[in-house]
Amino acid sequence: SFDYESLNTSIETHARSLKQKLAEVGLEHNHGKVLHIVAHSMGGLVARWFIEREGGNAIANHLIMLGTPNGGSPWPTVQAWGTAALALLLNSLTTVAWPVKVLGSLVAAIETIDTTLDQIQPGSEFLKSLGASPDPQIPYTILAGNTSIAVDSNRLKPLMEKLMSDAVALPFFGQDNDIAATVYSIKQVPEGRSPQPQIHE
Repeated sequence: SFDYESLNTSIETHARSLKQKLAEVGLEHNHGKVLHIVAHSMGGLVARWFIEREGGNAIANHLIMLGTPNGGSPWPTVQAWGTAALALLLNSLTTVAWPVKVLGSLVAAIETIDTTLDQIQPGSEFLKSLGASPDPQIPYTILAGNTSIAVDSNRLKPLMEKLMSDAVALPFFGQDNDIAATVYSIKQVPEGRSPQPQIHE
C-alpha cells in the first residue's frame, strides 16, 4: 500500500512519491510485470496524475478508482462555510467580539493545511490541468458508490441515517453521492479515451 498525508502536500507531490516508491521495489518503465493500481477517493487523483503526467502509463497496466472525486468534491466549500461559521460562533459565545486580527489568524491557520482540499474543489486549476492530460491509453475502471441505493437492512439502516443527516446531505443539494463526492463527479473522466473507462455505479 502507499500511504500519504492528505491535507498539506500537493497531489502532484504525492504522485511523484508514488513513482519513486514503485521504482524502489523494481517497478519502473519496462519492469515486465503486471501492475494494477487500486485507489480510493483522493488516491485516485494521485494515481491519475502519476499515470497521466509522470509517465506512469508505462508502469501501470490498469487503474481501478473507488469513489474518486474526478470532478471535485463539495467538502472544500463546506470548509469555507465552516470557517465563517466558526467566526460567527466565537463571536456569539463571547460578550466581547473577537478582533478581526485574531479571527484572521484562525482562518490563516486553516488555510496553511488545506492544500489538497483546495485542489479537489470543483473547477480548481489542478482538476483543469488533470482533465487536459493526454490519453494514457490504459484501462480505467471507475466504481461509484451511491447512498441513495444503499441496501435497506436492519443493520445498515441506523448507520445510513447517521451518515445521511442534513449536515452531510446539504453540500450535495440532493444529488446522488457517496458522502465524499457526487456520482456525477466520480464519473468525470475525459471522453474519447482508448480504452474507454468502464464505469460501475
